[in-house]
Amino acid sequence: GDVCEAVRRNVFQSFVRSMSLVNKMPSAANNQVPSKINWGIVGLGDVCEAKSGPPFYKCEGSELAAVMRRTPNKAKEFAANVPGGRCVGYKDLDEFLRHPNLDAIYVSTRP
Repeated sequence: GDVCEAVRRNVFQSFVRSMSLVNKMPSAANNQVPSKINWGIVGLGDVCEAKSGPPFYKCEGSELAAVMRRTPNKAKEFAANVPGGRCVGYKDLDEFLRHPNLDAIYVSTRP
């Protein structure tokens, strides 16, 4: 509830500031927080699958729209387990970055 709303607001405001998208996002131009953030994840290792990945589709106001992993079929397998059936798995980063309507990307790769 309140924690998810605060996180969504902070992420949205940081995203808009860092990407200078005020003219591209109608909600940003009106200074409104969107009702949901469409997330993408790059890197789906064990930690992401078990711990950090699920909150992106379990938290209210957050939707996991796309995931990317270079290992063949792993991203598609992960995407198939995301509730709602709208998550798309990619093995190519360029294709992933062209996914429509991504608002933010979580990079879950090793440093």
